[in-house]
Amino acid sequence: MFALNSCPLDPIEQAQVGKFRSCSLRRALFFSAAISSRYLRSPVASMVFLIGVLLVAGAAGLVAQEAGPSPSLNLRMEMGLAGYWKVGFPTRTVVHVSSGKEEIDGFLEVETVDGDGVPVNYKSDAWRVKMPPSSHSRFEVIAKHGRSGRPIVVRVIGVNGSVLHQRPVTAEERGTALPTSQPWVVGLGTNKLNLGQGTMKSTRGALPELSTVELTEVDQLPTAASCYGGVDLLIVSSSNMELNRTMTSACAVAIRDWIAQGGRSLLSLGGNVESWLQTSEFASLVPGEFKGVAAECEPGPLESHLGSQNRLSSLTCSLFDVSAGTIDLKSRTKGRVE
Repeated sequence: MFALNSCPLDPIEQAQVGKFRSCSLRRALFFSAAISSRYLRSPVASMVFLIGVLLVAGAAGLVAQEAGPSPSLNLRMEMGLAGYWKVGFPTRTVVHVSSGKEEIDGFLEVETVDGDGVPVNYKSDAWRVKMPPSSHSRFEVIAKHGRSGRPIVVRVIGVNGSVLHQRPVTAEERGTALPTSQPWVVGLGTNKLNLGQGTMKSTRGALPELSTVELTEVDQLPTAASCYGGVDLLIVSSSNMELNRTMTSACAVAIRDWIAQGGRSLLSLGGNVESWLQTSEFASLVPGEFKGVAAECEPGPLESHLGSQNRLSSLTCSLFDVSAGTIDLKSRTKGRVE
């Protein structure tokens, strides 16, 4: 069995675990102090009693928060867009849940930290994990991670509130965390855009002047517009026929809504544009009526615009009757100006 469960744009932020633990500890200290002052007259006996209460309270807190992995459950996580995500922005995590010999009924929960390093729990009713034995499901959860190096824990909480399973996200699953200020360009549709070509290292040498990632499969695409929040430019190509064919409405709506909300995008529409336009959400992004495809378009105007030192090969371009926006470049093909 295989299922894809999407989630709302704004998962519920719960109070941090530390508050609950400190409240329990304060109660234990209060009652122990009351008991020791009333019944234990010896200062030494009172001190021993208090230390014992502290040890029991601390152990109870650790057991409550650090329940071990359940043999009947297995979790595997994939963070970000093709392993990249940006600190302080909503981040998509795909959680693969596999059940063992027992039925599972509960909810997913993500524990991380905010920008101040304070623990925060994310949970949502949409993250319901209800699975028969020996099955597999795939869930998309969203959380903001305020620090790049702090632990991230994913839990399955039973309907009765008990922890059925939990484990931290591994370094490999965590992927690459980008600083909040790092420019990030995401290509959608093909891995032939060569987005990283020519990028230079920063003066510190730690990161390039911009980070790039290319998404070529529908499983890599989020179903919530907020997951593109950390992206500075989204380049959309029509060349991937398989992606055009398998594109889901939820993924297309997320892209359309992100652009409509002010996201910056560049559409690269070539010979496969007709299959790309079959997705109505994408068709609504084009500022004009599609008229056809022109082969062997002269690349000279584009070379001049980019200041390219290398001659480009002829281009296959889509023709539109533009009804909105401004035309910045015109190209010539077979004696005509397109």
